[in-house]
Amino acid sequence: AEIKRLIYIDTDVLILGDLLELQTLDMQGHSCAAVPYCLQRMEDYINFDVLASLGFREVYDRKACIVNRGLLVIDVAKWNAKGMTEDIEAWMGRYASSEKDLWVGGMSQPPWLLAMNGDFLPLKEEWNCNSLGRESMSMWESIVLRRSGFDHLALRQLDVKFSAYGSVSPHIVTCSSEAKMLHYNGDMKPWVADRLRRTAPRCALPEVMPQHAWKWSRTVRVFCDDVTFVQCQELWSVFISPRAVLALRDIDAEWAEEERRWKEQIQEEKSAALKKKKKIDQERKEKQEKEEKEREKEREKEEKEKQEKEKQEGERELEKQKASKELKDKEAKGSKEGKDSKSKKGKDKSKKP
Repeated sequence: AEIKRLIYIDTDVLILGDLLELQTLDMQGHSCAAVPYCLQRMEDYINFDVLASLGFREVYDRKACIVNRGLLVIDVAKWNAKGMTEDIEAWMGRYASSEKDLWVGGMSQPPWLLAMNGDFLPLKEEWNCNSLGRESMSMWESIVLRRSGFDHLALRQLDVKFSAYGSVSPHIVTCSSEAKMLHYNGDMKPWVADRLRRTAPRCALPEVMPQHAWKWSRTVRVFCDDVTFVQCQELWSVFISPRAVLALRDIDAEWAEEERRWKEQIQEEKSAALKKKKKIDQERKEKQEKEEKEREKEREKEEKEKQEKEKQEGERELEKQKASKELKDKEAKGSKEGKDSKSKKGKDKSKKP
């Protein structure tokens, strides 16, 4: 039989509603249907400067809401008629050949957003209540949360901590109370959340959940209503057997967090030891240079003293030579004067009658 409709669902989802609603949905001429997510915009994924350089300057709205493809309903005939698959592949080709990244966020969502360009049937948020696997909320998401009735007391009761610029952790999910599909997009998948040892996202307890003894729960006042929150990962565990839990465990990654921390510690210790060695070597070098300078200074002093001594000795020798010469000159002069006196006396005697 010819396939007329496809319902794509991510593997990290929990179905609480009836998929027959999507199978019989009136697509109103659209090739696909999905849930828009307006806390993120096209400009958060797409580099519009690169897009413009490719000739698509006025084709896309940078402020348009993105669409999360954790759930995607496809009218096969319309999809094929509009060449959606070919368009997605074309965008992937443009990404590969572009010098700069055309988008961020992986290879599945952005090319589909560009190929679809707003041509989809919007579904209600209940069909893709997402972010159950995210560790924190952005500033804008936290603003929406606070404006929806969460005061300081309610957030404290949920163990919320504020970080820079108003972002908060853990992630608080409110759409889960009436959700028909829960989407665990993010790093904290239910089957790895315990291993990550981080504060689990908090989910408003779904109305359709069976009775269960929750490991953690808080009831907080939101405006005039009391809302019960549980750990999002526990919702998943209600619908999965212990055997399936074991099958999903990644034994190789069981100690990944510790091993990563140990490797970092070893690297830090190596870096510290290398830094210490460099410091010791530098201090030794500086000490040797200082000692060499002192020795050089001492040699210069000795040389200067030697030169000064030689100078003084030279001056004394000159003085001695000068004194000796003066003495000789004096003796020579005295001898000459004596000779002259004798000669004069002899002349005087010869003149007598």
